[in-house]
Amino acid sequence: MKTDPDEARPKRKNSGQILTSGKRSWTVRIYRGQDETGKRIYLNTTIKGPKKAAQDYLNRNLTAISNGTFVERSPLTLNEYLERWYQSITGTVRPRTLEDYQSLMARYVTAALGKKKLSEVRPLDISALYTSMQEQGLSPRTIRYTG
Repeated sequence: MKTDPDEARPKRKNSGQILTSGKRSWTVRIYRGQDETGKRIYLNTTIKGPKKAAQDYLNRNLTAISNGTFVERSPLTLNEYLERWYQSITGTVRPRTLEDYQSLMARYVTAALGKKKLSEVRPLDISALYTSMQEQGLSPRTIRYTG
């Protein structure tokens, strides 16, 4: 009985390692998969302090990855991300739809959250935004379309 070679090969699970990078300095390396060319992708972070701090960081991030709650750091602000998103959907939605998206974001989101780094926007920030919109007397439809 032949077996499929892919079945016989164990799947790589979320894995990471801690490497020494100096006195009381550690490089935490987390495997993130492969890019389209097959090159391995790693998330590398330097942690200063005791090795336990590096182990805690590794455990916390591996748990977040397996739970689907991991957010990779991004240098982009929410405003910068939205600009890229607008460009990416131009031509795929009607011009009026794009204008509506831009108007809603400019009116309610960018003033409140636009300067925050994308990776720093938390669910509580979004909840506070929704609460603020409700307190302004906006309709549920407007709030839903903004989200």
